[in-house]
Amino acid sequence: MSELLFYFALLLGCIPIFLLKIKVKSNSNYAIAPFLWLVFFSSVYEYVGTDLLQITSSYWFKLYSLLEFFTLAYFFYYLLLKKFKVYFLAFSILYLALFITIVLYWDESIRFKTDAYLSLLEIVLVYFFTIIWLKNIFSNFSESNFLQASDFYFISGIVLYLSGTFFLYLLGDYILKNEKLFLEDFWILNIVFNIILRIFLILGVWKIQQK
Repeated sequence: MSELLFYFALLLGCIPIFLLKIKVKSNSNYAIAPFLWLVFFSSVYEYVGTDLLQITSSYWFKLYSLLEFFTLAYFFYYLLLKKFKVYFLAFSILYLALFITIVLYWDESIRFKTDAYLSLLEIVLVYFFTIIWLKNIFSNFSESNFLQASDFYFISGIVLYLSGTFFLYLLGDYILKNEKLFLEDFWILNIVFNIILRIFLILGVWKIQQK
């Protein structure tokens, strides 16, 4: 079951960027493009590096979390028309400082706890700028336009994904120490949240074409 979900998630991860490239002449105008590329390369690496070559995933996940944070920050920065530069800079400095500290004092035994710290800062950034985006949207509210907007699907998927994985990171250490709980269940839930994200990304890219 978990393997089937894993490969399904990898397949979904390859679709958004190709859909964007096929249906849009130039994806350079879309701030979500770097994140879509990251999801694509992540899917390729996890199949080739983690699944086929059996390379340890710990370092990759740390690198992915760093790239994920900055691609999402880039997305929100352009979504909000390059406003709030000071806030973006502050979040970026805090995250980079925390990331460097975690790498310098690497301890595999508490990796779920350190992942939770990084995830917390990332989710605060996403929530903070999502609230600002919603405030701007509702000031010129149109239900039909809101539900048809591609950004609505991108942000919905990102919020659901980050909220779910943050909860899993919080429980990670407890799951590892509790013999009654299975790490595979943790892994399946993580895959499910990734599937949800990728479905929303596909919907968002598709909605771009409906404008």
